[in-house]
Amino acid sequence: MDAVKKVAVIIVNYNAGELLSGNLRRIIDSAGEGIQLHVFIVDNQSTDNSFDVLTHKIDTARLSSIVTLIQAEKNGGFAYGNNVGMKAALDSGFELDYFYLLNPDAYTLPNAIDQLVQESKRNGDNCLLGSTLHNEALEARTSAFRFPSIISEFQRGVHLGIVDRLFPKSVVSMPLNTSTFECDWVSGAGFFFSRAVFNQIGFMDEAYFLYYEEVDYMRHAKNLGVKILSVPTSKIVHIAGVSTQIVGSKTENKPMPVYWYNSWHRFYFKNFSSLYATCCAIAWIKGRVINNLLSVVIKHRKPKDGHSINRFFKYGLLGKSND
Repeated sequence: MDAVKKVAVIIVNYNAGELLSGNLRRIIDSAGEGIQLHVFIVDNQSTDNSFDVLTHKIDTARLSSIVTLIQAEKNGGFAYGNNVGMKAALDSGFELDYFYLLNPDAYTLPNAIDQLVQESKRNGDNCLLGSTLHNEALEARTSAFRFPSIISEFQRGVHLGIVDRLFPKSVVSMPLNTSTFECDWVSGAGFFFSRAVFNQIGFMDEAYFLYYEEVDYMRHAKNLGVKILSVPTSKIVHIAGVSTQIVGSKTENKPMPVYWYNSWHRFYFKNFSSLYATCCAIAWIKGRVINNLLSVVIKHRKPKDGHSINRFFKYGLLGKSND
Protein backbone atom coordinates (compact mmCIF):
# COMPACT_ATOMS: atom_id res chain seq x y z
CA MET A 1 0.00 0.00 0.00
CA ASP A 2 1.37 3.42 -0.99
CA ALA A 3 2.30 5.81 1.80
CA VAL A 4 0.09 8.84 2.34
CA LYS A 5 1.40 11.83 0.42
CA LYS A 6 1.51 15.15 2.24
CA VAL A 7 0.69 18.26 0.26
CA ALA A 8 1.18 21.81 1.53
CA VAL A 9 -1.40 24.03 -0.17
CA ILE A 10 -0.17 27.63 -0.29
CA ILE A 11 -2.79 30.34 -0.82
CA VAL A 12 -1.89 34.04 -0.97
CA ASN A 13 -4.95 36.12 -0.19
CA TYR A 14 -5.59 39.76 -0.96
CA ASN A 15 -9.13 41.05 -0.47
CA ALA A 16 -10.69 37.71 -1.38
CA GLY A 17 -11.35 36.45 2.14
CA GLU A 18 -15.11 35.98 1.76
CA LEU A 19 -14.68 33.92 -1.40
CA LEU A 20 -11.83 31.86 0.01
CA SER A 21 -13.73 31.26 3.26
CA GLY A 22 -16.63 29.83 1.28
CA ASN A 23 -14.37 27.55 -0.75
CA LEU A 24 -11.99 26.37 1.97
CA ARG A 25 -13.93 23.22 2.81
CA ARG A 26 -14.25 22.39 -0.90
CA ILE A 27 -10.47 22.48 -1.25
CA ILE A 28 -9.89 20.31 1.82
CA ASP A 29 -12.57 17.77 0.87
CA SER A 30 -11.38 17.46 -2.74
CA ALA A 31 -8.38 15.31 -1.79
CA GLY A 32 -8.66 11.53 -1.76
CA GLU A 33 -7.80 9.15 1.09
CA GLY A 34 -4.15 8.82 0.08
CA ILE A 35 -3.57 12.56 0.32
CA GLN A 36 -3.02 14.58 3.50
CA LEU A 37 -3.38 18.33 3.09
CA HIS A 38 -2.32 21.24 5.21
CA VAL A 39 -3.43 24.65 3.95
CA PHE A 40 -1.21 27.66 4.61
CA ILE A 41 -3.04 30.93 3.92
CA VAL A 42 -0.95 34.09 3.72
CA ASP A 43 -3.01 37.25 3.99
CA ASN A 44 -1.01 39.88 2.12
CA GLN A 45 -2.18 42.84 4.22
CA SER A 46 -5.70 42.86 2.74
CA THR A 47 -7.45 46.21 2.96
CA ASP A 48 -10.84 44.60 3.68
CA ASN A 49 -11.87 42.29 6.53
CA SER A 50 -10.32 39.17 4.97
CA PHE A 51 -8.15 38.27 7.96
CA ASP A 52 -11.07 38.43 10.40
CA VAL A 53 -13.34 36.49 8.05
CA LEU A 54 -10.77 33.73 7.59
CA THR A 55 -9.98 33.60 11.31
CA HIS A 56 -13.68 33.19 12.07
CA LYS A 57 -14.05 30.45 9.44
CA ILE A 58 -11.07 28.47 10.75
CA ASP A 59 -12.30 28.74 14.35
CA THR A 60 -15.98 27.96 13.77
CA ALA A 61 -15.31 25.11 11.34
CA ARG A 62 -12.61 23.70 13.64
CA LEU A 63 -9.97 23.71 10.93
CA SER A 64 -7.02 24.94 12.97
CA SER A 65 -5.31 21.52 12.84
CA ILE A 66 -5.19 21.58 9.03
CA VAL A 67 -5.26 25.30 8.17
CA THR A 68 -2.64 27.84 9.20
CA LEU A 69 -3.44 31.51 8.70
CA ILE A 70 -0.50 33.90 8.47
CA GLN A 71 -0.62 37.69 8.47
CA ALA A 72 2.15 38.91 6.15
CA GLU A 73 4.25 41.82 7.37
CA LYS A 74 3.59 43.71 4.13
CA ASN A 75 1.86 43.35 0.80
CA GLY A 76 4.98 42.31 -1.04
CA GLY A 77 3.18 40.75 -3.99
CA PHE A 78 2.40 37.25 -5.21
CA ALA A 79 5.94 35.83 -5.16
CA TYR A 80 6.61 37.32 -1.72
CA GLY A 81 3.38 35.88 -0.31
CA ASN A 82 4.04 32.42 -1.72
CA ASN A 83 7.56 32.47 -0.31
CA VAL A 84 6.16 33.36 3.12
CA GLY A 85 3.76 30.44 2.82
CA MET A 86 6.38 27.97 1.62
CA LYS A 87 8.80 28.99 4.39
CA ALA A 88 6.03 28.53 6.97
CA ALA A 89 5.22 25.09 5.58
CA LEU A 90 8.86 24.01 5.69
CA ASP A 91 9.22 25.25 9.28
CA SER A 92 5.90 23.85 10.51
CA GLY A 93 6.87 20.24 11.15
CA PHE A 94 4.46 19.11 8.42
CA GLU A 95 6.74 16.73 6.53
CA LEU A 96 5.50 17.71 3.10
CA ASP A 97 6.10 15.79 -0.11
CA TYR A 98 4.61 18.40 -2.43
CA PHE A 99 3.68 22.07 -2.72
CA TYR A 100 0.47 23.19 -4.41
CA LEU A 101 0.22 26.94 -5.01
CA LEU A 102 -3.42 27.91 -5.41
CA ASN A 103 -5.09 31.27 -5.99
CA PRO A 104 -7.58 32.56 -3.39
CA ASP A 105 -10.20 32.92 -6.13
CA ALA A 106 -9.90 29.25 -7.13
CA TYR A 107 -10.97 25.93 -5.68
CA THR A 108 -10.13 22.35 -6.55
CA LEU A 109 -12.67 19.91 -7.92
CA PRO A 110 -12.69 16.33 -6.53
CA ASN A 111 -9.42 14.41 -7.04
CA ALA A 112 -7.67 17.40 -8.64
CA ILE A 113 -4.73 17.10 -6.25
CA ASP A 114 -4.70 13.28 -6.45
CA GLN A 115 -4.27 13.53 -10.24
CA LEU A 116 -1.29 15.84 -9.77
CA VAL A 117 0.34 13.49 -7.27
CA GLN A 118 -0.09 10.53 -9.62
CA GLU A 119 1.25 12.43 -12.63
CA SER A 120 4.23 13.71 -10.66
CA LYS A 121 5.09 10.17 -9.53
CA ARG A 122 4.86 8.96 -13.14
CA ASN A 123 7.52 11.51 -14.02
CA GLY A 124 9.83 10.67 -11.16
CA ASP A 125 8.70 13.81 -9.30
CA ASN A 126 11.01 15.85 -11.57
CA CYS A 127 8.23 18.01 -12.97
CA LEU A 128 6.08 21.04 -12.31
CA LEU A 129 2.40 20.49 -13.04
CA GLY A 130 -0.50 22.80 -13.76
CA SER A 131 -4.18 22.20 -13.15
CA THR A 132 -6.69 23.03 -15.88
CA LEU A 133 -8.78 26.11 -15.19
CA HIS A 134 -12.57 26.11 -15.55
CA ASN A 135 -15.09 28.91 -15.25
CA GLU A 136 -18.11 28.69 -12.96
CA ALA A 137 -20.03 26.88 -15.71
CA LEU A 138 -17.23 24.24 -15.64
CA GLU A 139 -16.06 25.17 -19.14
CA ALA A 140 -12.32 24.58 -19.57
CA ARG A 141 -10.10 27.57 -20.23
CA THR A 142 -6.59 27.91 -21.57
CA SER A 143 -4.19 26.92 -18.81
CA ALA A 144 -0.94 26.09 -20.64
CA PHE A 145 1.33 28.44 -22.52
CA ARG A 146 4.46 28.98 -24.59
CA PHE A 147 7.08 31.48 -23.52
CA PRO A 148 6.47 34.92 -25.03
CA SER A 149 8.75 36.13 -27.82
CA ILE A 150 9.27 38.98 -30.29
CA ILE A 151 6.68 37.50 -32.65
CA SER A 152 4.16 36.84 -29.87
CA GLU A 153 4.49 40.44 -28.66
CA PHE A 154 3.70 41.67 -32.17
CA GLN A 155 0.75 39.25 -32.30
CA ARG A 156 -0.55 40.57 -28.97
CA GLY A 157 -0.21 44.18 -30.11
CA VAL A 158 -1.74 43.83 -33.56
CA HIS A 159 -4.48 41.35 -32.57
CA LEU A 160 -5.08 40.02 -36.10
CA GLY A 161 -6.12 36.43 -36.73
CA ILE A 162 -4.11 36.22 -39.95
CA VAL A 163 -0.87 36.89 -38.03
CA ASP A 164 -1.69 34.10 -35.58
CA ARG A 165 -2.37 31.74 -38.48
CA LEU A 166 0.96 32.65 -40.09
CA PHE A 167 2.89 32.01 -36.86
CA PRO A 168 0.87 29.41 -34.89
CA LYS A 169 3.89 28.20 -32.88
CA SER A 170 4.40 31.70 -31.51
CA VAL A 171 0.91 32.07 -30.07
CA VAL A 172 1.41 32.09 -26.30
CA SER A 173 -1.84 30.29 -25.39
CA MET A 174 -1.79 26.59 -26.21
CA PRO A 175 -4.89 24.60 -27.27
CA LEU A 176 -6.84 22.57 -24.75
CA ASN A 177 -6.07 18.87 -24.63
CA THR A 178 -7.59 15.78 -23.05
CA SER A 179 -4.34 14.20 -21.86
CA THR A 180 -1.24 15.47 -20.09
CA PHE A 181 1.10 17.44 -22.35
CA GLU A 182 4.32 19.40 -22.08
CA CYS A 183 4.38 23.17 -22.30
CA ASP A 184 6.62 26.10 -21.31
CA TRP A 185 4.57 27.37 -18.38
CA VAL A 186 1.21 26.83 -16.73
CA SER A 187 -1.24 29.19 -15.08
CA GLY A 188 -0.17 30.52 -11.70
CA ALA A 189 -3.75 30.00 -10.47
CA GLY A 190 -2.91 26.40 -9.54
CA PHE A 191 0.47 24.70 -9.94
CA PHE A 192 2.16 21.82 -8.17
CA PHE A 193 5.68 20.50 -7.63
CA SER A 194 7.53 18.07 -5.41
CA ARG A 195 9.83 18.97 -2.56
CA ALA A 196 12.65 17.56 -4.68
CA VAL A 197 11.86 20.10 -7.41
CA PHE A 198 11.69 22.87 -4.81
CA ASN A 199 15.15 21.87 -3.62
CA GLN A 200 16.37 22.56 -7.16
CA ILE A 201 14.51 25.77 -7.98
CA GLY A 202 14.14 27.40 -4.56
CA PHE A 203 11.90 30.35 -3.79
CA MET A 204 10.21 32.71 -6.24
CA ASP A 205 11.74 36.03 -7.30
CA GLU A 206 10.24 38.66 -5.00
CA ALA A 207 11.32 41.50 -7.28
CA TYR A 208 8.11 40.75 -9.20
CA PHE A 209 5.11 42.28 -7.47
CA LEU A 210 2.45 40.65 -9.64
CA TYR A 211 2.45 38.98 -13.09
CA TYR A 212 5.24 37.14 -14.90
CA GLU A 213 6.63 35.74 -11.64
CA GLU A 214 5.28 32.27 -12.45
CA VAL A 215 6.61 32.49 -16.02
CA ASP A 216 10.03 33.40 -14.63
CA TYR A 217 9.83 30.61 -12.05
CA MET A 218 8.96 27.98 -14.64
CA ARG A 219 11.60 29.21 -17.07
CA HIS A 220 14.13 28.77 -14.27
CA ALA A 221 12.77 25.27 -13.58
CA LYS A 222 12.87 24.31 -17.24
CA ASN A 223 16.45 25.51 -17.55
CA LEU A 224 17.32 23.09 -14.73
CA GLY A 225 15.73 20.17 -16.58
CA VAL A 226 12.37 20.13 -14.80
CA LYS A 227 9.44 19.18 -17.07
CA ILE A 228 6.51 21.57 -17.20
CA LEU A 229 3.26 19.67 -17.74
CA SER A 230 -0.41 20.61 -18.02
CA VAL A 231 -2.77 18.03 -16.49
CA PRO A 232 -6.34 18.22 -17.87
CA THR A 233 -7.65 15.69 -15.34
CA SER A 234 -6.71 18.03 -12.49
CA LYS A 235 -9.54 20.55 -12.59
CA ILE A 236 -10.00 23.76 -10.68
CA VAL A 237 -12.64 26.47 -10.85
CA HIS A 238 -11.06 29.90 -11.15
CA ILE A 239 -13.01 33.12 -10.77
CA ALA A 240 -10.40 35.41 -12.33
CA GLY A 241 -9.72 38.97 -11.31
CA VAL A 242 -11.25 38.98 -7.81
CA SER A 243 -8.21 40.63 -6.22
CA THR A 244 -6.82 42.58 -9.19
CA GLN A 245 -9.69 43.14 -11.66
CA ILE A 246 -7.18 42.02 -14.32
CA VAL A 247 -8.18 39.10 -16.54
CA GLY A 248 -5.91 37.74 -19.26
CA SER A 249 -3.54 40.74 -19.03
CA LYS A 250 -6.49 43.05 -19.71
CA THR A 251 -8.47 45.52 -17.66
CA GLU A 252 -11.86 47.07 -18.25
CA ASN A 253 -12.27 50.86 -18.26
CA LYS A 254 -9.01 51.67 -16.50
CA PRO A 255 -5.27 51.71 -17.35
CA MET A 256 -3.18 48.61 -16.76
CA PRO A 257 -1.33 49.13 -13.45
CA VAL A 258 2.33 50.11 -13.50
CA TYR A 259 3.35 46.88 -11.74
CA TRP A 260 2.22 44.85 -14.79
CA TYR A 261 4.66 46.74 -17.01
CA ASN A 262 7.41 46.56 -14.40
CA SER A 263 6.99 42.78 -14.32
CA TRP A 264 7.06 42.63 -18.14
CA HIS A 265 10.27 44.68 -18.06
CA ARG A 266 11.90 42.45 -15.43
CA PHE A 267 11.00 39.21 -17.19
CA TYR A 268 12.56 40.18 -20.51
CA PHE A 269 15.58 42.07 -19.21
CA LYS A 270 16.36 39.36 -16.65
CA ASN A 271 15.90 36.31 -18.88
CA PHE A 272 17.10 37.65 -22.24
CA SER A 273 19.42 40.38 -23.47
CA SER A 274 18.53 44.06 -23.30
CA LEU A 275 18.53 44.06 -27.11
CA TYR A 276 15.99 41.23 -27.22
CA ALA A 277 13.82 42.96 -24.62
CA THR A 278 13.91 46.17 -26.64
CA CYS A 279 12.94 44.30 -29.81
CA CYS A 280 9.98 42.72 -27.95
CA ALA A 281 8.77 46.14 -26.84
CA ILE A 282 9.15 47.59 -30.34
CA ALA A 283 7.27 44.60 -31.76
CA TRP A 284 4.32 45.19 -29.41
CA ILE A 285 4.31 48.94 -30.13
CA LYS A 286 4.37 48.37 -33.91
CA GLY A 287 1.51 45.91 -33.58
CA ARG A 288 -0.50 48.35 -31.48
CA VAL A 289 0.11 51.18 -34.00
CA ILE A 290 -1.33 48.97 -36.76
CA ASN A 291 -4.25 48.03 -34.51
CA ASN A 292 -4.95 51.69 -33.73
CA LEU A 293 -4.88 52.63 -37.42
CA LEU A 294 -7.29 49.82 -38.27
CA SER A 295 -9.62 50.91 -35.47
CA VAL A 296 -10.08 54.29 -37.19
CA VAL A 297 -11.91 52.45 -39.96
CA ILE A 298 -13.22 49.45 -38.01
CA LYS A 299 -14.61 50.93 -34.80
CA HIS A 300 -15.08 47.66 -32.92
CA ARG A 301 -11.33 47.04 -33.20
CA LYS A 302 -10.53 49.87 -30.81
CA PRO A 303 -8.42 48.28 -28.04
CA LYS A 304 -10.09 48.10 -24.64
CA ASP A 305 -7.44 46.20 -22.73
CA GLY A 306 -6.08 49.01 -20.58
CA HIS A 307 -2.77 49.18 -22.45
CA SER A 308 -1.37 52.24 -24.19
CA ILE A 309 1.75 52.86 -26.27
CA ASN A 310 2.87 55.62 -23.93
CA ARG A 311 2.59 53.46 -20.80
CA PHE A 312 4.18 50.48 -22.51
CA PHE A 313 7.16 52.59 -23.60
CA LYS A 314 7.54 54.37 -20.27
CA TYR A 315 7.03 51.51 -17.83
CA GLY A 316 7.63 48.40 -19.93
CA LEU A 317 10.57 49.37 -22.09
CA LEU A 318 12.23 52.02 -19.89
CA GLY A 319 11.23 50.27 -16.66
CA LYS A 320 10.12 53.38 -14.79
CA SER A 321 8.28 52.48 -11.60
CA ASN A 322 6.22 55.64 -11.17
CA ASP A 323 5.34 58.98 -12.73
